Amino acid sequence: MSFVGTVPAATNGPSTPLRVLYIMGHSRSGSTILNNLLGSHQQVVATGELVNLVERGWNKHLPCSCGEPGDLCPFWKEVRRHWGELAGGEDLPRYVRLQRRFERTRNIPLVLLSLYRRDPLFNEYVRSTTLLFTAIARVAGRDVVVDSSKNPVRALALSRAPQLDVTIVHLIRDARGVAWSFNRSSQPFAKTALSWIAITLISTLVIKFGHKSLSLRYEDLARFPRTALGRIQPLVGLSYDDVGAFVEAGGKIASVHCIAGNRIRMMGPMHLQLEENWRSALPPGDKRLVWLIAGWLLRRFGYRRS
Repeated sequence: MSFVGTVPAATNGPSTPLRVLYIMGHSRSGSTILNNLLGSHQQVVATGELVNLVERGWNKHLPCSCGEPGDLCPFWKEVRRHWGELAGGEDLPRYVRLQRRFERTRNIPLVLLSLYRRDPLFNEYVRSTTLLFTAIARVAGRDVVVDSSKNPVRALALSRAPQLDVTIVHLIRDARGVAWSFNRSSQPFAKTALSWIAITLISTLVIKFGHKSLSLRYEDLARFPRTALGRIQPLVGLSYDDVGAFVEAGGKIASVHCIAGNRIRMMGPMHLQLEENWRSALPPGDKRLVWLIAGWLLRRFGYRRS
């Protein structure tokens, strides 16, 4: 049985769309930190890379940040049970196939086409994912769900879900910092720079579709969290003043039930600090290479060569 049927009302009432904060951008850009920051609000539940929940968390036992495998974590077990009840059954392999069809970057032409025609498979994907967000909100008892999946194609698809009120935060980090982070796992700098360009351009395209969105630099978030969070709060209708003031004063960001994401998600509460080791650790030749490839786009977001 597939996840189809009538989408139940969100937690706020029968005609109120469920609010979703979606973190979009390239990997190694600080999305885990922003996810946990946003999840510090008492009305918000942060989920990590929700895109990986079904295939990697439930099917392949990827651990939740609480340390339990995703299929055994009490929170995610309850979400799965509630999701199945809302949908009248579950067919996880079918849902994973829908994700692969409508969330892969190479399939963006298909997604764009599906937005403007009556594609029953796309409608099923949207309904299924809306049910998942609804189950998470109800199990957590919160009004807003944070999804830090980063994938811009997923952001585009979710933004067209009629019963989700999606705010997109395009999180950007200096490509040289991203390249340094990936190089520690032996990914070539040039490959990372080209990937950063592709994801950033697609993310910019998604924002131009006119959704509630903003671009936010990781470096600004780490230096001035209160100001950065203040830019988000009017879009989602929540005040983050207390959260921003707390972390600026040295308070630790609490851990949440995250599926997938940076390894720091497993390290418990953390301090917010700017990670710019690449400035001293990245060899000058590699810095020049990344800037040569991506500098034209980095300048658009206020980054400088030196």
